[in-house]
Amino acid sequence: KYIHHREEEVIIVEQPDVVKTLDKQFAELLLPILERLKEEKVSQRLQYGSASLSAWTVMQAFREYTERTNDHRLDRQFNILRDLTSTRQILKDHGVQMARTKLVESTHKHYMGSIAKSPLFQSLMHDMMIASGGARGDEVEAPSNNFENNPKLTKLAEVLLEHFQRKLVNNESTRVIVFSQFRESVGGIVKMLTLQNTSLVKPAQFIGQASKKAVGKGKKGSSNSGTGQDAAGMNQAQQQRVLEQFSEGVYNVLVCTCVGEEGLDIGEVDLIVNFDVMKSPIRSIQRSGRTGRKRNGRVVFLVAKGSEERSYKQSVTNTKKIARALKNPSVFNLCPNNSMFPAEPTMIRKKMNVSSFHLSQVGGHTPKLTRSRKSNAGSKKRRGQSKAIES
Repeated sequence: KYIHHREEEVIIVEQPDVVKTLDKQFAELLLPILERLKEEKVSQRLQYGSASLSAWTVMQAFREYTERTNDHRLDRQFNILRDLTSTRQILKDHGVQMARTKLVESTHKHYMGSIAKSPLFQSLMHDMMIASGGARGDEVEAPSNNFENNPKLTKLAEVLLEHFQRKLVNNESTRVIVFSQFRESVGGIVKMLTLQNTSLVKPAQFIGQASKKAVGKGKKGSSNSGTGQDAAGMNQAQQQRVLEQFSEGVYNVLVCTCVGEEGLDIGEVDLIVNFDVMKSPIRSIQRSGRTGRKRNGRVVFLVAKGSEERSYKQSVTNTKKIARALKNPSVFNLCPNNSMFPAEPTMIRKKMNVSSFHLSQVGGHTPKLTRSRKSNAGSKKRRGQSKAIES
């Protein structure tokens, strides 16, 4: 009654040879760390090699070990293993460019000092630099034609172009939402789609607000969200403007992080593309729920072959479990059905006067001083000082 049919499609994306080669280099880099942790018998979670290892598994093993032994001698090894495992997964799920960016960021952390200088690490950095089209050891922009090392981007462009061409033939207005976990990935997707230089696809990024740390460094959300250049964040006004332009058709593709998983109710969204897989069935359901509201919708999952493919299958299994549980009330411990209102409520008609809203009404908010208020405050301060001198 309230939602329409949603067709789901899974596209398995093969890993390019360069990613497979870099993945082997990651395995070689992780091997000595894993061997050291195995010697210390830190956790059974780390007994199965690095191929199936995740950052979450590493942190669970870290927590279990420190709680059991109160020994922090291996903190550095755990932190390195977590960061490298996370970057390795990003390589397979999001491509070389983003993985290289994360690897460069990790070198600035104090515990990465010695391993970052090792020949294996330097060789990995060099090969990732070449694969991502870079020319230096620091972070650089990928060339416009350097998307072959991320087949997900190529497949995404194909899916979107086919969708808009089909809707154009039928003279139908349509919108698309693309989801990705990382802000850097969102920016890369928007940049790639912009460089396709097609009038059919008009992308914009939609990400969360900037952290205080990012704002302190002078990184502010770009007003030109279509560029996808800024991953620091968007303020509330920028978010609202992008949503309005998306509804009006100025943009027809919204590329967003988890901030778009709830609350977006735009009836013309006919296609959802999940650029990565969410292990959480709740978040997966929320993403898919952005379509099928006004008419039938379509949900496409772009899944990298390998570990992400296994994660997707697990997510599907978990989603089906939730669906079965919702149809079986005996699974839940329900609260007593106490009515929110008395059986025969007495209705009283009252008029409500709503005053103008000011930020000063928000608890904990300190209003900024305007120029006139600053001058008044300054004069009061000077008067107080003069009285103190007189006394």
